[in-house]
Amino acid sequence: MSPASVHESHDVKADINYWPPEGEGEELVEGKIKARYLGTGDEYTRKMPIIDIRGREDEFTWEENGFQIAIIPKRERHEFDKKWTEEVYYSEVAYVLKNVTGAKHVFVMNHVCRAAPDTTNETKPDGENPVANGPSANAHADFCIDDNYMNTMRELSSARLSPEEKEILLKARRWGVFNTWKPVKTVHRDPLAMCDCRTVQAADMRLKKRELFPGKFIASTYFSHPQKEDTHQWYYLYEQKPEEMWIFRGYDSDSSRPRFPTGHTAIRTPEVGLEEIPARESIEARAIVVWE
Repeated sequence: MSPASVHESHDVKADINYWPPEGEGEELVEGKIKARYLGTGDEYTRKMPIIDIRGREDEFTWEENGFQIAIIPKRERHEFDKKWTEEVYYSEVAYVLKNVTGAKHVFVMNHVCRAAPDTTNETKPDGENPVANGPSANAHADFCIDDNYMNTMRELSSARLSPEEKEILLKARRWGVFNTWKPVKTVHRDPLAMCDCRTVQAADMRLKKRELFPGKFIASTYFSHPQKEDTHQWYYLYEQKPEEMWIFRGYDSDSSRPRFPTGHTAIRTPEVGLEEIPARESIEARAIVVWE
């Protein structure tokens, strides 16, 4: 009996909040992009099939699909304790990424915890974007395929490292960026969905530039829906557990390899009595890896 046959399929259809294609709709300007909410769409939202990979986890790899599941040990963790996370969890993330990617060096740069049912309506002092403490409700990637922006990100990130680590990173012949994401408790609502990078075309990706310092720009990626319906293939892991960690690619400097950033978003699945289900709690870490 195959592993997949012992699991009931929980494929769903869910809204994906896409962005306007290049040249249409709003300009992607930092601080002026409208918030997207789970359960609320617009003319660019598409209802897409989302395939449950439970029982098929081993069929997906970061090299081919852009994402995969890694199993980490069951243990007591304190993800909402910043000191514990930086001192203990970062080391665990680095260990996992070395094993999964084959990288020689891993530098975990930052993390974010989410524990609200949705992005709140509270606004920043400048009155623009809401504070993002709920699930991210749009098809995006935190990084981009543009080498110039990514090299700027590498340069700026190296300032946080020791002199020895900085030299390793800046002299690397091949380096990349990865996200890891896992729930703090088993997911019963608003799971994270991944888009198979093989189904994405360059025309589907839009850059959102951000000036961190005068003249120093980095960029993330927002995804628009292709002209042909259902071209993108989306996946999720039903009732993902705390020991099940998404690993997904943000960038690979080797242009001879598949290297599109992995599109991802939270999705609103058709649970009954959603208001009675506690908000999803999660931790996402971002790391730079060096292969050679």
